[in-house]
Amino acid sequence: MEQENKQGQQNYTGLRWLITAIAILVLLIRVIFPNSSIDAVSLGLIILALAPWLSPIFKSIEITGIGKIELQEIKSQVEQLQGAVQSANLKADLATASVAPKDETKSDSLPKQRLSELSKKYVETRKKLRSGSERTTLMGQIFSEMVLQANKIEDLNVDELLIDSDTGNRLSAYAYLFAKPSVQRLDAILNSVMVETKPFNQYWGIQVIRKTISQMYPQEVSREIVEKLKRLLKTLEANTDRYYETKSIIDNLAN
Repeated sequence: MEQENKQGQQNYTGLRWLITAIAILVLLIRVIFPNSSIDAVSLGLIILALAPWLSPIFKSIEITGIGKIELQEIKSQVEQLQGAVQSANLKADLATASVAPKDETKSDSLPKQRLSELSKKYVETRKKLRSGSERTTLMGQIFSEMVLQANKIEDLNVDELLIDSDTGNRLSAYAYLFAKPSVQRLDAILNSVMVETKPFNQYWGIQVIRKTISQMYPQEVSREIVEKLKRLLKTLEANTDRYYETKSIIDNLAN
């Protein structure tokens, strides 16, 4: 997932170059033809070519013949789109893995034992493969089976697993709470997600938060929970799936 986040940043840079190149191309066409001249619209195109690079400095610019352009707003929309795409990919991986054939060699394992095996397999997969789409897909399949096994478990000590130093054990806690949301543990889940060091774990922890809150009336969500969500949002990069999902939860609570 870390690789995908870097890829998202590269895509955003590429988009800025594309906008700049198109604007410059249009400007050159206007100049090359004999009847063209550098008028207000041409000047506006030059400014438009610079717009993607000016967004960190200016909130908006107004171009004669074109109108007002909200630079920060454009940047925000692009980042939200990147986050939405990344999130949709992970959810698609989960849905695909849920219907994919499973390895039946350990079908006799008790659900808790199988969940423990999957936790170890997740850690091994992280170590064995480099960050990228292949690793993310495999981790998604592991998480999906974790959820399936969690559904068969009556009780699991998730309070300890949420604060466990082992990455796989924390993910197994998120899988259990994804399968069986617990309103009583919402604060504990948030505390875990806020200090989570692995983006993949953090993403599914946020999904657990979303699923848990969806079972509550808006007025049941305390101000402290909302404030923690806002603090979490501030720690996330704006073009990531985690930012997109967290912001979506906050926005839904505000409506």
